[in-house]
Amino acid sequence: MGHQELAEAVRTARTSRGISQRELGDASGVGATTVRRVESGAAAYEPSVRVLCAVAGALQVSACALLRAYTSEAAAEQVAS
Repeated sequence: MGHQELAEAVRTARTSRGISQRELGDASGVGATTVRRVESGAAAYEPSVRVLCAVAGALQVSACALLRAYTSEAAAEQVAS
């Protein structure tokens, strides 16, 4: 899962629960700006493990699955460069 796939997964989980980015930011403790950055899928923003775990917890999705997929993509990109 790369940046765009992570962004889509978070956005889909958030909207399926009917909450705003601000509400997710408040529930996760990371803030709406950070949620917007994650959902933007911008390669320039690398969310920390803490951020991914907090967002996953607030969305009630598997943090392990998000982390495993996200870090697998990051490792593949480092090998390719």
